[in-house]
Amino acid sequence: MYNKDESDLRSKDLEMISPRRGEVRSGKVVKIDVDGIWVDIGYKTEGYVPRTELSEETLKAISSGSLLGQEVLFQILKIMGEESILLSEKRALMQKTWNTVKQAHEKQEILKYFVVEEIKGGLLVDIGGGLKGFVPASHIGLKFTKDRSKYIGKKIKARVLQFDPSKKSVILSQKVVLEEEENRRKEKLFNSLKIGDIKWVKIIRIDDEGVKISYGGINGIIPLDELSWRKIRLPVKFLKEGDVIRAYVLEVDAEKQSLKFSLKLAQTNPWEQFNKIHPEDSIVEGKVVRVDGYGVFVRIGWVVGLVPFTELSWGRNVKPQDLYKEGDQVKARVTLVDIEKQRVNLSIKKVKTDPWDNIESRFKIGDLVEGQITKVYDFGGFLQVEDGIEGLIPFSEITHKRIKNPRDILSEGDMIKACVINVKRDERKLTLSLKSMEEDPWNNIEQKYPFNSYARGTVVKTASFGVFVELEAGVEGLIPLSHLSSKKIADPKEVINEGQEIIAKVIYVSKERRRVTLSLSLIRIDNEYDEIKKYLESQKLEEFTLKEIMQDLSSRLMS
Repeated sequence: MYNKDESDLRSKDLEMISPRRGEVRSGKVVKIDVDGIWVDIGYKTEGYVPRTELSEETLKAISSGSLLGQEVLFQILKIMGEESILLSEKRALMQKTWNTVKQAHEKQEILKYFVVEEIKGGLLVDIGGGLKGFVPASHIGLKFTKDRSKYIGKKIKARVLQFDPSKKSVILSQKVVLEEEENRRKEKLFNSLKIGDIKWVKIIRIDDEGVKISYGGINGIIPLDELSWRKIRLPVKFLKEGDVIRAYVLEVDAEKQSLKFSLKLAQTNPWEQFNKIHPEDSIVEGKVVRVDGYGVFVRIGWVVGLVPFTELSWGRNVKPQDLYKEGDQVKARVTLVDIEKQRVNLSIKKVKTDPWDNIESRFKIGDLVEGQITKVYDFGGFLQVEDGIEGLIPFSEITHKRIKNPRDILSEGDMIKACVINVKRDERKLTLSLKSMEEDPWNNIEQKYPFNSYARGTVVKTASFGVFVELEAGVEGLIPLSHLSSKKIADPKEVINEGQEIIAKVIYVSKERRRVTLSLSLIRIDNEYDEIKKYLESQKLEEFTLKEIMQDLSSRLMS
């Protein structure tokens, strides 16, 4: 007798193995008779598969006597009580095939099929489960071919274009797969090619432009001036169509799917020759053949060397395209010759001496320099004072005036003068100043704004602790929050706004600390009205009247 838990487990086990109509399972063949086979389906009753529901492969196995004990796939067609269960191998295999076709279509998988027949308009392939797939003639091979019989009996790779189980229709494409493989092959080929590689190419045509060649199915050209070190007028005298020759990769354009080769550069090892004639540290002269983000490529004789962008100029942040273009003649110093890797590195800047070597003797603190603004950033601007020497004018050294952005004063291309305030040769830094050439407005600040005097200015900034008032260019005073009103306030904007012109009392001034502290709340209307009146009259105000200012001041102080 089982307890409740054991009874539940047993019920679940029986449920798991109980056959269900339409279910696909596999089982061992336990008996064979003239009408079919008996299969152990993992249930108390064996299942029966009639011969009409067996696949051709299984029927062959019966004939050869090798089927007994083998696993077969089947679908449960009918359960006739507990004594008889009807099965079908064909339907199970067909369902498996449709599942495979559906998955291949959804995931764009590539499958392999045997071609079994040529019919009008294409080929039939065996896709399994007794089903045939159709490959239209337009989807056979990369190019259309009339002779399709050569595919019969062979396996082809194809992708499912569309399918319909209700019509037992599957349409496939070999061409799509071949095109993808060809594109990947060409992409890999282009990626593997480098300027300077030596490759075997086949001549397909010779014309006035040069020799047309094919490399791995990709067409290219050997220009006439790249056929030989000597000038060739009639290439057909020593080359003919069909010849396979060694050629030097001159240009690779993956986007345009084009190649350019040189025959003359492949005739001898140009790198060995170059190293003999131009060893490292020698000066060479050549022609710029390409300019890109990496730098400048220069042809010297039959070799193309690279001048990295860092070796173009002693200046900073240079762009190769701003300095050189194709066709320019340049001088450069050889910095590296690698025969094995077929590489030559050059330096244009090292033809000249480093301008930073003796910079401290040429630029001393306090010197005035003149140059052109090359770049302006939020933190300041760069001034080119010599070829390869740029100095930074920090934001804080542009002017005594309040500005929001260096571009308010500096513009690229401007010619200006600046004062040297710091030189660091090891760090290759030159710091300049414009405001040091201006008169410091703080020099006589205590005379202009003595303690207990009145000052006129404009509110330029509000903060939680008070407001800043511009008294004149380069001089700002602070009105603390506690000195904005006779009443306690939480925010300066309750009584004052940016851009507002005001009169305030000077309560602290220091030249050394570069600080002026002002007050509105300490102005006493009754006792100081006459003094304020005299001050306002001395200012000769035009934008507003004395009466208006006093009314405004009175209303703020009384609020």
